[in-house]
Amino acid sequence: VVVGLTSAFLLGTRFGMAALIYFVMMTAYSLALKNVVILDVLVVALGFVLRAVAGALAIDVAFSNWLLVCTLLLALFLAFVTAFAFFQRLSVFVIFFLACFAGVLMTGRAKRVVTVILVLIIGIQGGSLT
Repeated sequence: VVVGLTSAFLLGTRFGMAALIYFVMMTAYSLALKNVVILDVLVVALGFVLRAVAGALAIDVAFSNWLLVCTLLLALFLAFVTAFAFFQRLSVFVIFFLACFAGVLMTGRAKRVVTVILVLIIGIQGGSLT
C-alpha cells in the first residue's frame, strides 16, 4: 500500500490524492460501509468514477462532465442490478427453505401444492438467470 501510494504521488500530486481518496474510501467500505444499505452501492459507484478521474489525471487529460455523469450512472445501474439480483436469489432460497420445512409438516394435497409451487419458483428463477 505504501509503495503504491508513493508511486501514485510520484506520477503527480493530483493523481496521488485521487489514489489516496480511493484507498481510504475502499478501506472504509471494506470495514463498515458494505453493511449500510444504500451507502454501499453509492461507494462502489463512486469508486468507478474516481478510477475514471484518476485515469484522466494520470495521463494529464481534461475529463468532461459527460465522463463523470455517464460513468456514475452506469456504475449505479450495475451496482443496483447486482444488489437486486443478490437479494432476489436470497429471497428464493428463503422461500425454498421455508417451503421445504413446511412440506415436512404437511401431508396429502397440501404437500403436492407446495411441491408444484417450488418447481414453478425454481423454473422461473432459473429462466431469469439465463
